[in-house]
Amino acid sequence: MKTIKKLLAVALTLAMVLTIAPAFNAPVKAGDAFTINDIASGVSHTQNPDGTYDVKALKTIAVKLSDLNTKIDNGFKDRYLAGKATVRCDIYKSNGFEGYETTVTPECVGETLKLKVKASYKNKYLCFFIYDPEGGTTNLNSEIFKVVPGEIHIDGGPSFGSIYGTKSFLKKTFTIGLNGYGTYRLNDDPDIYTTYKKIVKLYRNGKLVGTQKTEGSQVVFKNIPVSYGKNDTFKAALFMDIEEVEVPGPTTTFKATSEKVPNIKVFATKISSKKVYLRWQQVGGVSGYYIYMGKKKVKTVGAKTTKKMISKKKAGKSKFRVIPFVKVSGKVYKSNSNNAKPKKNQVKWSRNLNPNAYSYATCKFVVTKISLSGKTYKVTGYAINHRIFDVKKYKSLSMSLKVDGKKAFKKKFKNVKLKIKDDKKKKITFKIKGKAGKDLANGSVYLTVNEDPDWGFKNDTFKN
Repeated sequence: MKTIKKLLAVALTLAMVLTIAPAFNAPVKAGDAFTINDIASGVSHTQNPDGTYDVKALKTIAVKLSDLNTKIDNGFKDRYLAGKATVRCDIYKSNGFEGYETTVTPECVGETLKLKVKASYKNKYLCFFIYDPEGGTTNLNSEIFKVVPGEIHIDGGPSFGSIYGTKSFLKKTFTIGLNGYGTYRLNDDPDIYTTYKKIVKLYRNGKLVGTQKTEGSQVVFKNIPVSYGKNDTFKAALFMDIEEVEVPGPTTTFKATSEKVPNIKVFATKISSKKVYLRWQQVGGVSGYYIYMGKKKVKTVGAKTTKKMISKKKAGKSKFRVIPFVKVSGKVYKSNSNNAKPKKNQVKWSRNLNPNAYSYATCKFVVTKISLSGKTYKVTGYAINHRIFDVKKYKSLSMSLKVDGKKAFKKKFKNVKLKIKDDKKKKITFKIKGKAGKDLANGSVYLTVNEDPDWGFKNDTFKN
């Protein structure tokens, strides 16, 4: 990781005028009306020309149950506290109970009903409804209140810390440090509030490439594209999340470019004197690969190719390189690889040949080596007899081999003579015809072996 830009402190704008949405069940139509404007705090007492009263977003409308008790019906307070009556607030898009959106329920704090008016309610209309069947009403509505813009006054906010980017090819992961938290006031409320909710937006050459939210001290943007051969300009913008509003704060810019095309590892297997099977490490994002035999380029393959059979005179004795390259604006950028000398086309396994390492009354056939020449697979292994009796033969011995997920050979032998003493082993070699051109040395090899040994007993169930 390397530092791209260090600590940046920025002051946030004070006294922002903000815009100010909520949710519940379908509304009931307006019925008999009552007024709470005169007993509610947090709302205007001046009527608008459209018959509504103003309430600021980010304000709390508060109504005492004792005042509602006097205005509606003596006994309402007790019925409400007993859960026999309810108060709700419906939210509409327009005046006149039109464009219903949602319903919210005021919180009862002590004996006062409180409704926090969110920023998302801006330019919406609120109306309170009373449901009090024992009091004789199920559809009693208040006057309508219009939500007007509220104000957030910023006293202080977070700032950027250090920014780090990974040393990687074509895509980088950026870790952006954050310092501090936000303090603010709402409307004319003198109380100071605190928020740790932060939002960071990352832009690459003017285009938004990611958004992260946190209450911690950093955000991480993974796998962000970066150009090769030139610097990209990145901008990080920091916001506070206050009352569901994104309050803009500081920004910072930095430059970043891709690391160079990485060198890769190449593996070569000799299939014949004129054929070599190549494999190599894939590099995401390259344009392709150049294949060299000695100093001569013999093939160009695409970005998704990771293996290739090369058929050339003297290929089996040559060395090979595979070079990743990237084309950017007509220019070619490339790296390098090792010089791979072809290996013998064979696979070996290190096996435990001690009979006591295997279950009693078994005679496992343990393969230690397979080689390929043309279409002939030479399979070498050991029959390991772990029993107090001599094993006579394999009544059957089955072997199958897959290379890179595809069939190389499958063979079943019958009546394979063994004559192995108790707790001894015997080396055996088989030649099996199969598919030519398989890469045993560097390919993905999957071998299965099944044997049916015969110790010469007619009924072997109770023999020891």
